[in-house]
Amino acid sequence: MTKKRGLPRALQEELDDELSQPEQTPEEFVKEFFGDTAKPQDDKGLPSLQWLKDTFKTKSAAIRYLINQEFEVKDIAKHLGVRYQHVRNVATSPLKRGPNEDWRKPLLPAPTPPTTEEEEDNDDV
Repeated sequence: MTKKRGLPRALQEELDDELSQPEQTPEEFVKEFFGDTAKPQDDKGLPSLQWLKDTFKTKSAAIRYLINQEFEVKDIAKHLGVRYQHVRNVATSPLKRGPNEDWRKPLLPAPTPPTTEEEEDNDDV
């Protein structure tokens, strides 16, 4: 009796179906993989108002995000429908307390300082 080689018939048919489908463009793959959560943009590259409202709780957080993405103050004010001065104040003033939400790019972990033999000896005391 000879031993059969290859995949079971059901798996082979499934594999053949996948291979016969036309190849996706990168845009189609991203849309399928991430869904419609990708931020649609207007002609200047600003994300849509709906995406900003869904993503951020406050106007200030959305403004900080857009400032961090290097958009101009006048464009942000016009896009969000707020005054230029409000956007400028948010952009120039430091946070008085911790942010309600993280709008920054992910930070790299801080490097740990190298330990010396002297510090290790002091720990034993």
